[in-house]
Amino acid sequence: MGSETVAEFTGGLLADDFDRMEPVEGKIQLETDRLIVVTGQETYTIPLDTVINTTVGSVTEAIEQAFEDSIALAYKREGSQKRAIIGGTTEAIATFRTRLFKTIIGTQPALVKHPAKRGGRLTDTSMSKMRLKVGDDAVKLSDGESVTTIDVGEVIGVDHEHREFGDSRRPTLAVDHTSEGPTMTTFLTLPEKRELTLLSQFIQLNYTQVADDVSELDLSTMETQALVALYSAGGNAPLEMILTGDDSQQAELLETLENNRLVMRDGEELQLTSRGEVAVTEQIESVNQ
Repeated sequence: MGSETVAEFTGGLLADDFDRMEPVEGKIQLETDRLIVVTGQETYTIPLDTVINTTVGSVTEAIEQAFEDSIALAYKREGSQKRAIIGGTTEAIATFRTRLFKTIIGTQPALVKHPAKRGGRLTDTSMSKMRLKVGDDAVKLSDGESVTTIDVGEVIGVDHEHREFGDSRRPTLAVDHTSEGPTMTTFLTLPEKRELTLLSQFIQLNYTQVADDVSELDLSTMETQALVALYSAGGNAPLEMILTGDDSQQAELLETLENNRLVMRDGEELQLTSRGEVAVTEQIESVNQ
């Protein structure tokens, strides 16, 4: 089967192989097996099986000034590591980034423990062989009978660990994610470490954006205490257990937390959102530093 185009846009490329400091403009074409950049002078190709990373180094000032958004790729060529930075509109780069991950990782076998933790506590779930598939905004894990979906919008943390799977110790992703109920942790590993690294970067895309957004919030002591209390209660608790102060203070506190999408009401109970979980974990990390 020949290569097919999965994404295409007009943008810019700045690569180690180019003898220049300014990006070259051209047509960026992502195919099922390679990335092609066509300029007025030449065609530049990066086979996808040589891509090893998508978050290498910092974006140059030339790219930042010329384009709304960009993505950096590390790849292997002739025994050495090279870097290429692709620039374009925010929409084009977002689409390109997602389709790049989907194309490289695709559907493949995985070893999975789900849930490995529930509410922070280890479970006795055994390891399972599953099929992993990367979608536009989720990772789906199927055992042939049921499907577990990890929505990247609900991911609140990703750790790189080494875990025992069967009779071997393997690089493992520990993915913390929320839905309705307590935080779940999923352990998973893939046959190739390169693809596990790229999967981690795909899963963390939304989390990184949320963490950056949450870090800019100027939460008061009372707001932080309410979030920590809700987190300690398992992420869901009656309003009167979490909100303090008189009626007007409680109303103001609840309005602020809801407006910042940190909590949501469920009848007479308060529920911590994934953004709220990120805010709490960021707060705990800052205190421990």
